[in-house]
Order: sequence, then C-alpha cells, then structure tokens
Amino acid sequence: MKARLFISAAIAATLLAACSNDDSTQQPADAARTAANFTAQISTRAAGDQWEAGDAIGIYMLKTGTATIAEGTQNHKYVTATATGKFAPADEGQTVYFPVDETDKVDFKAYYPYAALTGNTCTVDLSDQTHSAAIDLMCSDNMTARNKLEPTVELEFRHRLSRIEIKVLAGDGFTADNLKGLSITLGKQPCTATYNVVTNELTPTAEDTKTLTLPTAENGQSASAILMPQGGAAGRTLTFVMKDGNKFAYNLKDNKTFEEGKATLYTITLSLTGVEVSDATILPWGSQGDVTDDAEIE
Repeated sequence: MKARLFISAAIAATLLAACSNDDSTQQPADAARTAANFTAQISTRAAGDQWEAGDAIGIYMLKTGTATIAEGTQNHKYVTATATGKFAPADEGQTVYFPVDETDKVDFKAYYPYAALTGNTCTVDLSDQTHSAAIDLMCSDNMTARNKLEPTVELEFRHRLSRIEIKVLAGDGFTADNLKGLSITLGKQPCTATYNVVTNELTPTAEDTKTLTLPTAENGQSASAILMPQGGAAGRTLTFVMKDGNKFAYNLKDNKTFEEGKATLYTITLSLTGVEVSDATILPWGSQGDVTDDAEIE
C-alpha cells in the first residue's frame, strides 16, 4: 500500500509540474498586454481652460477606419485627479489595453462629460445652465492607427456645442447699482439632443424649444450660456429684467447662427432710451463675427 501511495504521489507531482509548465507558456500573452496611457488637452472649457479634479471621460477603442469596437473597449471610464490632463481608469476593470498583436491598429474616440450610454448614445440637455461645465459636450477623435508600440494616447478635445456671452453696461439714466440682481433669458432655444460617440452625430430633438435662463453675475454685468448649434430662426429674444422691474428686449436677427465650437459675445448697454448692442469681440472658442443692432425697452 505504501509503495502504491508513493507512486501515486510521484505521478501527481509530475502532472502538477506539467500544468505549471503549461501556465508558464501562457504568461507571455498576458504579460504582452499593454495599457494605454491617456492625456487630454482642451483649448477652452465652459468653466475655464483646465480640467478639474474628478472630471471623467468615456473612451472607445475601434478597429482602425471602422466603427467596430476593439478589445471590448466601449465607454470605458477614465478620471483625472488633477488639472494636468492625465487620466486613469476609474477602476481596474475600466483599463484600456491595446491588441497584443502590434499589427492590429486601433482608433480612439472619447467624449466629455462621462455618462451611462444607451448603445453608443447619450442625451444632451441644456435646460439647466447652473453648472455649465457639466453640459459642455466635447469630443476627441484625433488619435488614429495606433498600436501598443506607442502607448501614450494624447487626446485633443473640441467643443460640440456653441456658446453665448453677454457683457452688460449701465447707460444713460442708470448706474452699476441698477444692474445688481439683473436676470437674463434667451427665448426659443433648442435644449435637448442625442449624441452618438462612435459616429459623432449630434441630433437635436425636433420642435423642442424653451426659454433659457442665463447664469448671471450678482453684479448683473456678465452672463453666459451653452447653446445648441443652430441655424437662423425667428423669435429668439434676449430679455433683461432689472431688480426694480425695468424690462428690456433684444431680438436676435433671424439669420443669426450659432456654430459648433464657436462663441459670440454681445456687449449690451441698458439705458432709459433703450438698448444698444455693440460689436462682438473674439473669445477663446472663436468668434462668429460682429453683432451691431438696436433693441427696445418694454
């Protein structure tokens, strides 16, 4: 009996060694997995020109030149801890790995802010402008035909929406104190859309328009809002209401457009005789030209 047990133990040891050798032959494939190192740059942002700690982006890896997901990398969440633009996976399971075969090249697409997607699509809603950075939709698709030999992926983000900036001045009959507590709205604005990350298609909801309330400084001298890109339209009115009840209106030109990635600055002077709108100036997002017109007091 002892002899038989000894032989069985020897056989078991041999089998164990064989299994160990099999595992070692699999190790190179696992060890060859190369994680992508992501950095992200933005020229301007709704809340400034830098990322903020906790900002999260969604990342896709596609087979080069196609819309086919590579390595199961679909909406992986990466987060930055600082304003340097260096992003890390939200958890280990979100890590993006290049294909093991260096001849398999991939493209990267990314978007901000990160969201739970339906398919590859997220919902954009501009109705609440309280936290502009949270609705400042941006995308990146500059990194193409990459492989594991170049693990650093430098994403360049651009704005997919438009922006309006308002500067308010006190004219004849008013002082800066009269502007305190000013409220500003912009009427007939498309507010909702869907955005497909893979195809980069932004599709506004048909006939869905609202009046947006622009976040305005306490002194009433500045305001801004993120807008849906749009062509000309009638009935878009900027309304200014002073704390004492004085009300002013400026009707945007019917042919005024708001283009993707661009911003328009209106300088508005409120006075007892009406509203003066002076030339627009260039903003970091890019200017859409000059805006000069008259408005009326209501």
